Amino acid sequence: MRSAAEPRSSVAAYGDADQLEALVVVAARELRSAFDRGLVELDLNMSEAGALANLAAHGPLTQTDLARRLHIGRASAGTLVDALQARGIVRRVADPEDRRVWRVTLSVDGARMAARFDHRHTEIRNALHLGMSGRDRKLLAELLRQLIDNATRFEG
Repeated sequence: MRSAAEPRSSVAAYGDADQLEALVVVAARELRSAFDRGLVELDLNMSEAGALANLAAHGPLTQTDLARRLHIGRASAGTLVDALQARGIVRRVADPEDRRVWRVTLSVDGARMAARFDHRHTEIRNALHLGMSGRDRKLLAELLRQLIDNATRFEG
């Protein structure tokens, strides 16, 4: 049986710079898994928590704007909003300037949940950043942005 301190996957196989892309894929998968495990106590997954955080930070958003902020498709955003609405965490309200447009907003319970998530998010991030200085994190973010830009521009 694996101990809590033991990593879920061995990154030793991905230690070489020539396997950078594989390491990034493994890191993304493990980060998502860590967030999902860390959010169990809130009965949220990473996508749901991301929606709450965006609505708390930016106020009511259209599903299209929410999808864009979460880097998901509009249909996926609709499914996500449907699930959160069914739980009473968000509401759909008519846009006051264009009655054809619906905006997604936090309910009272959703605002409370968003505040709980904000606290838990800090705890999870602190655990994930162990052993990394602020300078390390800044450099990693710059390098990942460059990798994303390069991948976006690649027309293969």
